[in-house]
Amino acid sequence: MSATPDEPRIDYRWIAVYPVIHFGAIWLGLELSASNYTSTLWVSNALLVGILASRSYRDWPILLGAALFAEVVSLFTLSSHLPVFSAAWFSVANLCEVLFGAWLWKRLGGGRPSMGRLRDTIALALVVATLAPAVSSLMAAATFVGFGDFREFAHFWQLWWASEALGLLIVAPVVLSWLEYARERFDAYGQRRFELGIVAVLSMLLAIWIFSQEPTDSKTLLNLPYATYPFLIWGVLRFGYRESALLVLMNALVATYFTNQGLGPFSLPGYSVYESVLALQLFMVAIAVSVMVVAASFNEHRLAQDRIRRQAEERMELEQQLQQSKKMESIGNLAGGVAHDFNNILTSIMGYTDLALGELSGRRDSTMRSYLEGINDASSRARELVGHLMTFGRRRKAEKVRVEIGEIVDQVVSLLKPALPPGLTVEIHLDRDVIAVMGDPVQLQQAIMNLCINARDAMDGHGTVHIEARRQRKDVVVCSSCRKVFSGDFASIQVRDTGAGLPVDQVDSLFEPFYTTKAPGVGSGLGLSVVHGAVHSHGGHVTVTSQPGDTCFSIFLPIAGVTPRQPEVVGASQPAPENLRGRVLLVDDEPIVANAVSMVLQKKGLEVEIATDPNAALDRFSGQPHAYDIVVTDQIMPAMVGTELARQLSRIRPGIPIILCSGFSRGVDESRLASVGIGAFLPKPVDFDALATRIASLLSSQPGPSDGSFEAFETGKPIDTDSP
Repeated sequence: MSATPDEPRIDYRWIAVYPVIHFGAIWLGLELSASNYTSTLWVSNALLVGILASRSYRDWPILLGAALFAEVVSLFTLSSHLPVFSAAWFSVANLCEVLFGAWLWKRLGGGRPSMGRLRDTIALALVVATLAPAVSSLMAAATFVGFGDFREFAHFWQLWWASEALGLLIVAPVVLSWLEYARERFDAYGQRRFELGIVAVLSMLLAIWIFSQEPTDSKTLLNLPYATYPFLIWGVLRFGYRESALLVLMNALVATYFTNQGLGPFSLPGYSVYESVLALQLFMVAIAVSVMVVAASFNEHRLAQDRIRRQAEERMELEQQLQQSKKMESIGNLAGGVAHDFNNILTSIMGYTDLALGELSGRRDSTMRSYLEGINDASSRARELVGHLMTFGRRRKAEKVRVEIGEIVDQVVSLLKPALPPGLTVEIHLDRDVIAVMGDPVQLQQAIMNLCINARDAMDGHGTVHIEARRQRKDVVVCSSCRKVFSGDFASIQVRDTGAGLPVDQVDSLFEPFYTTKAPGVGSGLGLSVVHGAVHSHGGHVTVTSQPGDTCFSIFLPIAGVTPRQPEVVGASQPAPENLRGRVLLVDDEPIVANAVSMVLQKKGLEVEIATDPNAALDRFSGQPHAYDIVVTDQIMPAMVGTELARQLSRIRPGIPIILCSGFSRGVDESRLASVGIGAFLPKPVDFDALATRIASLLSSQPGPSDGSFEAFETGKPIDTDSP
C-alpha cells in the first residue's frame, strides 16, 4: 500500500487524544443500544473508517494502535458484563472491519474517497457498508457457536451487521466530509451561517417532537419521521454534502435515543425490541442513502456547472487575448506601413537639403545655411521617430549579444539623473551576478529609459523611481500589451513610481502608438509602444500594475544561456568620396525619392537613369545589360519587389553590382540577398554619404559582388536586413 502524493500527513500532536475520542464513541454506541444490549447504531468503527479513509496509509498503524488501546480500556470498563474472551474477540472483529472497510473504500475511491462524488457515495452504500460489517459480524456471531447457542447465531449476526452498516452510512460520511473540509481553507459562510443554524435547530426540534411522542396503535405514524426530510433536502440544496451528512447524523441520534426509550412512531404496542430497532434502522438507512445520493449528485452537477462557467470565462479571456494580439499586430503593420512611406518622404527631404547645402558651399549666407541645417536636424529627429515606429512594429531585428542587465540599468540611470528635478530620487536594486539576456543593448536601454521617463513625468517633480532587476519565476501571467499568457524563468526589470497611478480602463490602450495620458503637446505617445516592440522582439513580455501611489511596469526577458560568439560590428562609414564615375540605374516607385537620390548622385559625378516601374527597368536593362555599371533599387514596389528584380537582373548579367534600399524588408536576410545578387543593403531614409561610399566600394571591387559576398552598411551602426 502506498499513499497518494496529495494525501496530508496526520498531526501527531492529537494522536494522544484519539484513544479518548474512540473510547467515547464506544460508550456512545453502547448508550444507543436498546434493552438486552441490542445494538442500534455503532459509532466507533464508522468513526475510525472515516478517519483512515481520509489519511495516508502511513498513518494507519498509529491510528489503529490508538484505537486498539481504547478497545482494551473498554474491555475492563464498559464491557465488564461480557466474558473477557468474548469482549476481546469483539474488539478484534471491530478492528478487522475497520481495516477492511477503510482499505476497500480507498481502493474504490481512487486513493481518496469523497462524499462529493456520486461514485464514492454509491461505493460506500452498496459495497463498503455491505461487505465490511459482514466480516466483523461473522467473527462476533461465531462466539455463540463456541458457547453452543446455535439459535442466536443468525439473529445476532443480523443485528450486528445492521448496526455496523448503519454506522458506516451515517457516521463515516460526516467524519470523511468534515476532515476533507478541514484540509481546505475554512471560508466563513457569511449570511448562510445563520441560515444553517436555523435549519439545524428546526430539524432537531421537529425530530424531537416526532420521536418523543407516546406510542400508539396507529401504524400510520410510521410515516411521520419522514417529515424531517424537507429540512435534510434544504441542507443539501443550500449548503452541500458536508452539512447534509451532519443533519442526518443529528436526526439519527435523536431517533435512536427516543426509540430506545420506548417512545416515538417505531415503538408501537406489540412490537418487540428487535422489531422496533429494525424499523428504526430501515428509516435511518432510507434517509442516509437518499440524502447522500442526492447530495453527491447535486455536488457533481454544481461542479460541472462551475467547470462550464470556468471554461466559458477562459474562452472569453482567450478571445480577448486573441483580439488584443490581432489589434496590436494590425497596429504594428500599420506602423510599418507608415514608416515605409515616411522614410520615402524623409529621403527626399534629406536629399534636397543636402543638395541645397552643397549649393551654399563657399558662400557667406549663414542665415540660409542655418535654415537648411535646422531642416537636417528636424529630419534626424524624424528619423528617430520612424525608428520608434519600426521598433513597435517589430520590424527591426538587430543582432543579439549577451547583455548584462545591471550594466544597462546603470547606463540608463547615468543618462536619466541629469534630467531629474531636485525632488525626485532613484533607488536601484540589482541582482548583478545572475541576470543576463541575449538582446540588442540599444533597444533594451531605450525601453528602460522610456519607462523611467514615464515614471518621472507621472510624479510631478516629487517622489521616487524604484528600479529593480532580478531573476524571477512567473506562473501563468497575462502580458499587459499582447494579452498572451506566459510562464517560466525570466530576467525581470521593474520600474516603479509613486505617482497618482493609472485608471484601469486605460491599461489596454497604453501600448498603442500615439496614445498618451500626458497633457496635449507633452510627449509623442510612442514611449510605451517602443517598449512593447523592443520587449516582444526579444521574446519577452510586459505587465502593468497600478494604484494610487504605486505604479509598476515589469519587463520579463528570457535569461541568456551559454555566452554566444560576439557578432562583428561594421564601423563608422568613411568620408563620402567625390568625383565618382559610372552609370547608375536607379529604380524607385516614388518619383520624389528617385529625383532626390538622382540629383545627389549626379552631384557626386555619377550618371543616373531613373525608372519608377521595375518592369520598365528590367526591359531597359535587357536591351542594354552592359550600359549600366551599378543598380540601386527600392524593395517595396507595386509591380515587383526589389529582391525579385535583382534576381532577374543577375540572370541577364551575372555580377552586376546591386544595392538594395528600403525602409521595409521584413523576412529578407543576408543569405537571401546575396543569393539573388544583391551586394549591399542600406535602410531608408538613405544616408547619402553611406550610399556614395557603397557605390564606390562596389564599383572598385573586382570581380564584383557576383562572388556571393554581401555587405550590410549603415553609418555608425550594425545593419539588420529585416530593418525597415
